[in-house]
Amino acid sequence: MCIGCSINYPATLAVQAQTFAEYMFQVGLLLFMNFFSLKTFVSRFQIAASIAKFASTGLVIVTGFYMLIFQGETNNLQNPFFGSNLNIGAIVSALFTCLFSYDGWDILNFGAEEIDKPKRTMPMAIIIGMLCVALIFIAVNMSYFVVLSTSQILSSEAVAMVGDVAVSEKSCNLW
Repeated sequence: MCIGCSINYPATLAVQAQTFAEYMFQVGLLLFMNFFSLKTFVSRFQIAASIAKFASTGLVIVTGFYMLIFQGETNNLQNPFFGSNLNIGAIVSALFTCLFSYDGWDILNFGAEEIDKPKRTMPMAIIIGMLCVALIFIAVNMSYFVVLSTSQILSSEAVAMVGDVAVSEKSCNLW
């Protein structure tokens, strides 16, 4: 709790503030959309955005595993830990970054009073949610490593942006 209040939440807010500063137009657009009826327009937009996210993530996973299984693209998977930095600071930084990706399980408890049978539902939701997120993240990262070389990953500030472009190009060539 103390670490969450002193480190996790301020760091999260700092990242969100920096991101929102870069994308102020999108934030304004979302704010404008929320002025309308939440049951009609905004909920439909949320469903459409969720479907688009799942579809694009699925395309990345399917393309990466297709190239891995059917085309034998394993060149980028040889010696996966070559050149790794194994000092304690780098490991802690990587662990914090990884755990930040899985954040959200602790927020689930705030809505416990609105859930039917919370003693049964909450543990299942936490376990199933964490497993799904972990499997999807592993599959997406595996797909990125199949498509991108180590130098492309290391030189990129946002691997997902470079990976999505590379996966899109590869998937267009496959179909």
